[in-house]
Amino acid sequence: NDTATATSGDRVRRYRYHMALRVENKSFKNYYILSRDNIGNAVDKLIKKCNKSDITAVGISTLGDVSYSDIRDRKFFAKNGMEKQVTESIRKLKKNNISVVLNNANSYAVATGDYAIDSPVQTSKDNFFDEEIPFYQMVFGSLTPLYTTSVNLSVNDDEVILKAIESGIGITYTVAKDYDTELLNSSQSVLFGVHYDSVKESMISEINSHKEYFEMVKGSPIVNHTILENGVRVSRFENGVTAYVNFSNEIKNVNDISIEPRSFYVKEVQK
Repeated sequence: NDTATATSGDRVRRYRYHMALRVENKSFKNYYILSRDNIGNAVDKLIKKCNKSDITAVGISTLGDVSYSDIRDRKFFAKNGMEKQVTESIRKLKKNNISVVLNNANSYAVATGDYAIDSPVQTSKDNFFDEEIPFYQMVFGSLTPLYTTSVNLSVNDDEVILKAIESGIGITYTVAKDYDTELLNSSQSVLFGVHYDSVKESMISEINSHKEYFEMVKGSPIVNHTILENGVRVSRFENGVTAYVNFSNEIKNVNDISIEPRSFYVKEVQK
């Protein structure tokens, strides 16, 4: 068959989880992972389909965010060669004028693709840390355009936007204008918050409110990141723009700057 094989001899399956409960989400069906020796064939078929249908961009989320073994062939033991397979697949798509969108991508994938959405802006909270910094964005921000998880599908949309400002990456929304309302009864909970008419007003308002800032830092990676004693986070970008972000519920003062709660202040480049 076309499915990767685990050390137990079983076909490799992937599960979806309740992120908060850390248990398998039974509402979704499991799916199987493609055998490693068939990845190249799958990419060739995808290119052929895109060319035939005039599709100029594809999302390859699973290929970019998983790394797995396949005991059917010794050369694929211990995840060997995964990086090479993924990067070669992405480059092959791009060579055929197909833009590649990645989702929560591994390091080697995000450095090769055209766009990366669902870029991590905070830890999974599985471990304890003194502080979190936008390390992912600091490393890959100069290589690939990065974007947050969907603002309208987040538990705290305000937090996601502030994290985007701190790290200098774009914000994303997931919307659908016309779809069968029967889909709302499916297990795909993502559909509950994507109705365009319901999201439109807040989406346009947030984009317009922050458009100027994102244009200022577009294509300019973070070169310095500091957490001040009062908790204000300061990001200085390569082009000289500096963002002061206040995640607290109190007014914070930095020198002669007063930053409102859950807000930010931008210091532009001196001309």
